[in-house]
Amino acid sequence: MLIGLGGGAASSMASGDSAEDLDFASVQRQNPEIQRRCQEVIDRCWGLGEHNPIAFIHDVGAGGLSNALPELVKDGGRGGRLNCALCRMTNPE
Repeated sequence: MLIGLGGGAASSMASGDSAEDLDFASVQRQNPEIQRRCQEVIDRCWGLGEHNPIAFIHDVGAGGLSNALPELVKDGGRGGRLNCALCRMTNPE
């Protein structure tokens, strides 16, 4: 089951113009088990103090890396350059 996929596409359509399967797939739903597992990883890493391997966490939504990375750079009070041509894609279309 696809959950939370296609949200950017679905939210950009006029109401009633999208297919029912896209509407269903694009709605994000809670998944308590996955949330618990992710939180355990974050908690364990946080517990490592200075050795925490997590530098930052960001939701990479419909905008992908071209949106998430500039937001992280800005939030860090830095400047940067991103060459999107060097990013690997799962779907080159």
